[in-house]
Amino acid sequence: MPRKSMTREDWRQFMHDAADNVANYDGNLVMVNVSGGAASAWSWKLCIDMYGAERVHPVFADTQSETPDTYRFLDDCQTVLGQELKILRGDGDIWDCFDKHRIMRFQPGNVCKASVELKQKPLDSEFHACGADAQAIGMTYDEPERMERLSKRLSKRLSKRLSKRNLLFPLVASPKLSSCDIQEALRKFGIKPPEIYQDGFVHNNCLGAGGCILAGLAQWAAVYKKFPERFAYAEKRESEFIEQTGFTVLRDQRDGETKSYTLAELRKDVDDGRDFGGGWISPCHCFTPNLFPVEDLE
Repeated sequence: MPRKSMTREDWRQFMHDAADNVANYDGNLVMVNVSGGAASAWSWKLCIDMYGAERVHPVFADTQSETPDTYRFLDDCQTVLGQELKILRGDGDIWDCFDKHRIMRFQPGNVCKASVELKQKPLDSEFHACGADAQAIGMTYDEPERMERLSKRLSKRLSKRLSKRNLLFPLVASPKLSSCDIQEALRKFGIKPPEIYQDGFVHNNCLGAGGCILAGLAQWAAVYKKFPERFAYAEKRESEFIEQTGFTVLRDQRDGETKSYTLAELRKDVDDGRDFGGGWISPCHCFTPNLFPVEDLE
């Protein structure tokens, strides 16, 4: 859902411009960021359909923190789409990255250090190495503010390097599909979506290592209930990280006070009956009122 800070007209204009950019792309090579989720996989397929496989270079930056089913999903995508996926893999998982740099997140923007080191930097290097002139990102039409923020961050980074990159959002092309529509489209195309969606998780990222450090208390409580062995791994690694730095993954806000909150404390609170609610589950907009209906874009 778009945030209210973006007006309906701003949203409409941004999405129309993004759709025109996708439709009018006439460059030589598009590097597709394949994240392991359904949306980026469908974005990959759309790029093949629109530009031809010879002009599409799919890349997966492997954090080595993904669920086993993620790799099954990616293998299925390669088989059905008939194109080999280039995999970028560094040393270790997200926790190894945190230990190496002695930091989990940084400001401004509350950015995950592992995302920068294990995804952003390898993808940037591959973009320049492969000779692409455009990069495709799998964000859906109801995420305009994420698209806008990404566009601004990329422009700022590139301006420092005096380089250019055409950023494409293929999922703004018609027909505009929601997240649940995309999963159904993948099934019809012969690709089973990642199993993690059936458990209520919206994004398939780093759940093999416990989960995203930017997720809230409710989602981490859900990880503990659904995947206790993965939570145990994250709890152990966080404990070691705390010994080095004193920093925790989570913050707790109770009684008007914000304080560090360890995964061990969260586990004990869950066992004691503390209810964190189901706010971590983000339902498909088809079942909820949408701030900006898709009909406004047609």
